Amino acid sequence: MCLNKKNFNFITLGWILTYIFPFILIAHGTCNQGDDTPWFFAFFYLTPFVILGLFLIFLSKEQIYNKRYLGLFHVISIIIGFLTLPQYWIKTTWLNNSLCSAMWGGFEGENVLWWHIAWSPVMTIILIIIVYFNFKYLPKFNFKKIILTIIL
Repeated sequence: MCLNKKNFNFITLGWILTYIFPFILIAHGTCNQGDDTPWFFAFFYLTPFVILGLFLIFLSKEQIYNKRYLGLFHVISIIIGFLTLPQYWIKTTWLNNSLCSAMWGGFEGENVLWWHIAWSPVMTIILIIIVYFNFKYLPKFNFKKIILTIIL
């Protein structure tokens, strides 16, 4: 099911909702006494808006070619993702530490909640979907020609 021309602005709204994503990736506080409120707020209150935006982009796939450059903002998301997500993967998902421990160190023995462990996989999946939509709907480039030009 694709959106018709009357609902064409859903694609714009979808991309704008995904612009929240870099702010989710950099959400962190001072962790006074292990306070994980910034991550909690980002995970439970902001992430659903990004998922809604991705859903609107998915529904609008036929009209996306006219608005395809709205996704280029997410170069920032990719950079921030590469800088932040690995430490969360290692320290929370694999080593079972709290988000405060991953960000600031210390806080050993803090209560690790299920969403602390799910933080990095969920954010990684969202980032992969954003990158997928960007590459899927950008104009077709002749990557083979570009690579050969760079190499030769």
